[in-house]
Amino acid sequence: MEEKKLLKITISENILHSTCIFQHKAPLPPIKNALTACLKKFPNLNNKSLSILVTSDNEIEKLNSQYLNHHCATDVLSFPGNPAEESGYIGDIVISYETTVTQATEWKVTPEEELSRLTIHGILHLLGYTDYNEKDRKNMHQIQEEILLSLLL
Repeated sequence: MEEKKLLKITISENILHSTCIFQHKAPLPPIKNALTACLKKFPNLNNKSLSILVTSDNEIEKLNSQYLNHHCATDVLSFPGNPAEESGYIGDIVISYETTVTQATEWKVTPEEELSRLTIHGILHLLGYTDYNEKDRKNMHQIQEEILLSLLL
């Protein structure tokens, strides 16, 4: 692990709270911008909180194996909170920064854009969106790209 930073992000005057832990030198603004864009799209995120871990391929592979029985690295994992709890905690997102950079190169976008995309993708999973079949994948991808586009304009 290169670096550990714990940052608490508050978006829109205490409306959306996020705790970010960086184990890699990932830029913060793409995550913050993605959170703000999701808050605009989903006002039901008001007074909610979540955590985001930005880590390595090695660490995300361990989590993917432990919790999903997938023995490989991935770009993003989401672990929804318990909706029955009244704490407002919607869950955890884990992003591999190494995979973020690799995918950005493959898709000819900046690492910052890809980091925003993966943050949005993780939040959509926490909100109950899935990409397990083609119909759901298309729907989720459309919403994800719409939110991302709002950042890029």
